Amino acid sequence: MGCHIDGKDRKDMRHDAGAHDERSRQAIELTSLMMHRHYCDNDIDGLTCLFDDPFSWLGAGENEYGVGHDHVKRIFEDMDGKVPRCEISDERYDAIRLADDIYIVSGMMWIQTDSSTNVFVRVHQRITAAIRWVDGQARCAHIHISNPYVEMAPDEVGFPTKVARHTYEYMQEQIDEARHLIARQTEELASIYNTVPCAIIRLLRNDEGYHLLTSNRALCDFLGTDEKGIVSLDWRYGHTPNVDEEDRPRIREALARLHDPGDISHVDYTLHSASGKPVVLSTTNLFVGRSPEGDIIQRIGFDITSRVEMERALEQMGYVDMLTGVHNRNRFTQLLAKCHDVDRPLGIAYFDINGLKAVNDRMGHAAGDQLIVRTAQHLDSRFEGKTYRIGGDEFVVVDSDRDEAAFRAAIEDVRSAMTGDGILVAVGISFTAHGGDLRMQFDEADRLMYQEKKRFYAMDPDEWVYSRAIRRRLYGSQRID
Repeated sequence: MGCHIDGKDRKDMRHDAGAHDERSRQAIELTSLMMHRHYCDNDIDGLTCLFDDPFSWLGAGENEYGVGHDHVKRIFEDMDGKVPRCEISDERYDAIRLADDIYIVSGMMWIQTDSSTNVFVRVHQRITAAIRWVDGQARCAHIHISNPYVEMAPDEVGFPTKVARHTYEYMQEQIDEARHLIARQTEELASIYNTVPCAIIRLLRNDEGYHLLTSNRALCDFLGTDEKGIVSLDWRYGHTPNVDEEDRPRIREALARLHDPGDISHVDYTLHSASGKPVVLSTTNLFVGRSPEGDIIQRIGFDITSRVEMERALEQMGYVDMLTGVHNRNRFTQLLAKCHDVDRPLGIAYFDINGLKAVNDRMGHAAGDQLIVRTAQHLDSRFEGKTYRIGGDEFVVVDSDRDEAAFRAAIEDVRSAMTGDGILVAVGISFTAHGGDLRMQFDEADRLMYQEKKRFYAMDPDEWVYSRAIRRRLYGSQRID
């Protein structure tokens, strides 16, 4: 009595065999299980525990033969780790009952190596197994494995050329599948590579310097050029000539810190596009690996121009007087903290606008603001970048470029120009030729300014607020008395 299974998986195989004879089904299952444990699982212990005693084995190799349970078990143990992981398909088995407790199972299947093993073989395998029941347990008493000379052509002698062809075809299938996979991955990576909002650059570094290997579209956008324009740039130093000259040493230093694969460095810098527009990049530099030609360096740069501009705007709001555009009190306080001790000649002039409250009370704060703005403009025209508005009507000039005579002359010049513009100020001046304490100088200028202001307000009001010249300058023809 026998049963026949053709092209089924193991689940279906058990079901169909059981419809004919339970022991035929068990014999076929045991044979299939041994094949899978050996070729697919590489489970030597799981295989040899199914052997009967006595046991004989005839393998597919020229000298593969053994008799005796322990002898054959040692042979299989020697195979441990030497059989590449395989896949089994198209299993076909027949079971023939020789006696109540003995069955012969014949089978054939395709066995091919798993592509991950980097071994490419596919053969049509045959097996004959003798299955015996001992104490109600199915055991294998004999195995004969062979690789057939598959339908040898008339001109083939002594060697199964078709087996070699099957193996070659399988290897080509794996190669084609790998090529398709690589092509898909390459296409996906190219899409990502060229759509990410960051510049990606790969460079080859050797004794001759840096050489561009590849770059993405974002770099073209940053520089305002095309791929040919990128290739034509000079990359010898690891960056392009478009980079700000003052930033180049920092880039080279960041690249020099990449000594071994896996090393990372960071640097921010500014480059200029073809249109001249500055672009601020924050870059991460990675030592990818080594090649026979040199080191592979990858640079990834993100455009942080908007962030930098926002930071600068916030800084301006924090340190620039929004009404006049000169430095504000925060910047002056910072200056006092950083430059407490002065080791060079330094002049400080403290200006206070006289009559601002009267202008605000009689003409409104808009007129008062205009008076403040004009005062700042006069000061900044002669002390550009050195003027600080530290109060509503108070300004301080800090000058380290002029000697004392030139500094005092500039103060008198600006005071004269302000008077001609209808602006009256009290001024306190402190100058040191050999360095000193900045805060002490400021306090001295403050004290001298208030002394002058006190003298000014001791004058007859008609001499300072209501004089015709100043009234016409400040208020036109409008009467304020």
